[in-house]
Amino acid sequence: MGESEILAAMLCDPKCIGKVVSLIEPRDFAEPEDRKLYQAILEVSKDGLRPDTSLLVKKGIPLSRIMELEGEFASTSNLDHYCQSLKKERIMRQVELAMEQEKDPLELFDFLQTEMRNLNPPKEDTFKDLLAQALEQMKTGGTRGIGTGIPLLNRCTNGLQEGHFIVLGARPAVGKTALAVNIAAHVIKEHKVSFFSLEMPSLSITQRILCLESNIPFSRLIRGKVDADEKRRLQDAFKILSNSGVFIHAGDSRMATIKEQIRRDVEEGAKLVIIDYLNLISGVSGRQRWEAVGEITREIKLTAMERKIPIIGLAQLGRIAEKEKPTLADLRESGSIEQDADLVGLLIRERDSEEAVLDIAKNRHGAPRKINLTFNAELMVFTEGER
Repeated sequence: MGESEILAAMLCDPKCIGKVVSLIEPRDFAEPEDRKLYQAILEVSKDGLRPDTSLLVKKGIPLSRIMELEGEFASTSNLDHYCQSLKKERIMRQVELAMEQEKDPLELFDFLQTEMRNLNPPKEDTFKDLLAQALEQMKTGGTRGIGTGIPLLNRCTNGLQEGHFIVLGARPAVGKTALAVNIAAHVIKEHKVSFFSLEMPSLSITQRILCLESNIPFSRLIRGKVDADEKRRLQDAFKILSNSGVFIHAGDSRMATIKEQIRRDVEEGAKLVIIDYLNLISGVSGRQRWEAVGEITREIKLTAMERKIPIIGLAQLGRIAEKEKPTLADLRESGSIEQDADLVGLLIRERDSEEAVLDIAKNRHGAPRKINLTFNAELMVFTEGER
C-alpha cells in the first residue's frame, strides 16, 4: 500500500522527489520492480534530468508499468503518510523474518529502537534557539563538563561534555583500566557512573575503586593484609562509596545489551559511561570485523549524543606500537575508532616505569597536547606531573 501512489507522484511532479528521498530508501519497497523503478528515478534526477518515459525505459523499466503509473491520479498531499506507511511495513517484514530465523531478541529490540527513532526523530532546535544557547553559555563562562581528576585533561576538554565519545588507547599492561578507574573514582564523588568491564569481573573493578578511596595498596587489599588503621580507612571508604552511584556491568559484550543497559543507567541518573574495552564488544554476526567495529563505534557515538552523556571507550593498541611511539594508526581496527571519536588519548608508559604520558593525539574541539603523568603501581593511581 502506498508504493504506486509514491511513484506516480514522483513521475508527475518531479519537485517532490527531494522530499521523498529524505523520507524513504529503496529497501522500503516490497516489490522488486517498484524498487528498481524508484532507483531509476533517483539516478535520472541525480543527473538533473526529468524522469520521463524514454529515460526510464533505457534503465530497463517496463513501458507498461510507467504508463500505468502515469495514468493514476497523483497527489502529493498524502506523501508523508504514504512514506511513513511504507517504512512501517518494511520494518514489520524484517521483524517477521527475524522471528522466523530466531534471531537474538536483544538485537531485534535494538533494531526496533533504531528504526522507531528514525521514524520519529526528535525535534531539532532552530538556529535562533542555538544562537541564544551559545550566547547564554558565553555569559556563564562556557559549558563546563564533568571533571576527570586530571587538570590538564579537563583543560583540553573543558570537562567531559555531553554527547562526546572519548577514546583512551594503550598497549597491554600499560594502565588503561587503571586510568579509567581513576576517572570513575573521581567522578562518583558528584555523579553516577556506568562502568562496563568486558575484561575483568565486577569485583575487581570494585576493589580498585575501594583501594583508591581508602588509599591502601591494591596488593594488600586483595590479600587481606591490612592493619588497624587501614581497616578504619576501609570502613570509612565503604560508607562513602555505599552512597555513591556506580553501575558496574561485566560479562555480556553484545552491543545491543550495552546500549540497553546504558539507557537504563541514564534513566537512573548516570552522567558518565566507561567501556573497558572497545575491542571486546561483539557486533552483528556475519559481518567482517572492520565492518562490525565501524558499526559499534558509530553506535557508541550516536548513543552518547542521544542520551546526552560523555562515553569513554578504552582501546587496545596494535603490537607494532610496542617497538615504536604509538600513533592513531596503531589503534586496532582504528579507521572507525579514530573517525567517530571526539578525542583520542594514547597512554604511553614503559613497563615497570612510573613516568607516563597521555598523548592527546586527536581533539576535535581543541588542540592536541601531551600530559605528563606519574603512575603509582601500589595504589594503581595516575597523578598529573612528573615525579
